[in-house]
Amino acid sequence: MLGINDKSLTNTVKLLNKNNYVSKRNFIESLDLIINLKKYNIKKYKRVTGSIILPFKTRFVTRICVFCDDLHVKEALGLGLFSISSINLLKLKNKKKIIKKIVKKFHKFFASEKIVKLVPRYFGPSLTKYGKFPTVINHSKSLRNQIDLHHNEIKFFNRKEIIFSVVIGNIKQEVSKIVSNLKTALDCFCKLINMRLSSIESIYLKKTMSQPVRIR
Repeated sequence: MLGINDKSLTNTVKLLNKNNYVSKRNFIESLDLIINLKKYNIKKYKRVTGSIILPFKTRFVTRICVFCDDLHVKEALGLGLFSISSINLLKLKNKKKIIKKIVKKFHKFFASEKIVKLVPRYFGPSLTKYGKFPTVINHSKSLRNQIDLHHNEIKFFNRKEIIFSVVIGNIKQEVSKIVSNLKTALDCFCKLINMRLSSIESIYLKKTMSQPVRIR
């Protein structure tokens, strides 16, 4: 994996965690993996997108929104999830301020198979822009099972930049779990871009409220 060993990843995570006792926060900080590419021609190559399910959860609390058909509305209500019915989805057309707040507030989005095509029509391009386009759900399995399956999923995407940033853990996790997530994410990214270590300018790990630390 990129020639980066476990010790290097472990030391980087421990270095970030040292500051946990110095500056207390009233929320659980996430850990972001930041990858900068070099010699990558955005105009020549197509946009880089892909997803992978990590071994362990990433965020301490994941805020989920579900675009629901009639059956999924009942399931989402029973699970205490925020949901938007097909009727309420129609009402959001051209409500840019409300849509912006929803996109910013929630980390993951799901949509019933029957109405997923309506989401970009009435919600606009915001979800795609921020790499949050809904994961499709159906009625072959319970809503709970489908959400649990994709709970650990991360998505790599870029727009015009050659910088990628994904959440791979949080400061409450054990170091070994964070390292495992890091290794899986980096392996996936390398396969995604089909490049070697020489094509990567730098790799950083960053807490929500800290300066990034370079992984060497």
